[in-house]
Parts: sequence; C-alpha cells; structure tokens
Amino acid sequence: MIHEREVSNETIEVEHFDPRRINEEKNHSYENLLPAFGPCNRSKGNQWPSASAASAGARFLNPTLEKDYGVHLFEDPESHKIVAVTPAGKYHLRYLALNTEYLVVKRQNRSKAKWMREQFEITRVLSGQNADAMDQFLRDAESAISDIDPTPAEMGPSH
Repeated sequence: MIHEREVSNETIEVEHFDPRRINEEKNHSYENLLPAFGPCNRSKGNQWPSASAASAGARFLNPTLEKDYGVHLFEDPESHKIVAVTPAGKYHLRYLALNTEYLVVKRQNRSKAKWMREQFEITRVLSGQNADAMDQFLRDAESAISDIDPTPAEMGPSH
C-alpha cells in the first residue's frame, strides 16, 4: 500500500512470503519473493500460522495472488486505521505493521488530498478555469497511497 518513491529513509525489502522455505531450494523462487515495505517486513519476520490456526482460516494474504483490501481488510473512514474482518485478515493485520502512525498519517493525507481535489473540481467547474498544474499536483497527492475500501458497514445497504 505504499509506493517505493515514498519510503524516503525506509527501504523496500525482499520478503520471503513463506519463511518455512528458508532451507529449501524454493526459498528464492519467484513465487516466494515479494517486495515489501521494510517496517511491515520486519514486523512479519518469520511468523507463519500454526496448523491449528491455519485450519481456522488464519494466514497471510498474498498480494501476488489476491486483492487484500475489500475482502479481508478495510480502512475505517474516520480513524484511517485498517480493520480486519476475516480470520485471514485478522492474522495478517496482527503480524504486519499496517496501523503504524506513519501509515495511518499517509492514509489521512490521502483522504485530505481527495477532499481537496473534489473542492478544486467544484471551484474549477464553477469558475470555468483550466488549471492543469494544480490538477496534476492533486492527482499526484491522492495517488500517494492506494485506496482501501471502507468497512462493509460504511458501504451502505447495496453491499
């Protein structure tokens, strides 16, 4: 949920999705390696669900195979914290640093940028002005972090 150009002093690290493969030949195979934001990667460490936890649905979400957000994880529109709704989402959230202050602030800033863009669009339409530079600035600002679906309760009765 964070672009590599945004990590400043942090790094993008290579994540071994399944750390149990450490001593296997497949340890460095493509399907086991993912780019990861450093703090999230270090937070996960070598964690992996036990057999009993896995049988209850606990697992890490694999972003190369599935969309994490909108199914397992949602963004609370008020706090901008990530909320988990499935056993897999809860396990994933427990071991990754998705609600660190840094990431919550980034989500808050994304929300503010979207609001500013909406206000700008209203002003631009009402005034009939063309402001390409401001438009590009606002697009860049709101793309600073990807959208995360709201919780099902926030989506209304049609969902």
